[in-house]
Amino acid sequence: MGSEGNRRVETTHRLRQRDIRQGIGGEMVLSNGVLAHEAIGCFVTHCGWNSVLEGLSFEVPLVAMPKIWDQPTNAKFVADVWGVGIRAKANDKGIVGREELLFCIREVMEGERRKVIKRNISTWMASAKDATDIGGSSYVNIENFIACLASV
Repeated sequence: MGSEGNRRVETTHRLRQRDIRQGIGGEMVLSNGVLAHEAIGCFVTHCGWNSVLEGLSFEVPLVAMPKIWDQPTNAKFVADVWGVGIRAKANDKGIVGREELLFCIREVMEGERRKVIKRNISTWMASAKDATDIGGSSYVNIENFIACLASV
């Protein structure tokens, strides 16, 4: 490796060390491994569809902090329709402040809504399990879809 390659490696190492000190970087962690851990009390999420499904599949209350695309709609369902979490309120600049985030985390983990949220999560999970079990609506729909494809 020439001097240019050495400089690039040095610069990358320095940037990575700076990022780690400032809390910017780190190794990628699969969210399923984290959400499955018994120490997890809630999931602060941007409310992308996959994140919502992951949180619900591990029965973790959600704190919604949506920004764009499908996220605001998903957050509406999380907080107001399904009742499986709370939506953090952003200020007029679109930023969720420290106090608001702390309030939301405490509310889903310790607050009055905690029991209702946990009960709602369990109810939705039971419905999903029923739908995907043999003979359930999702199971039957997939079977019918496969049969339709096989007949073409």
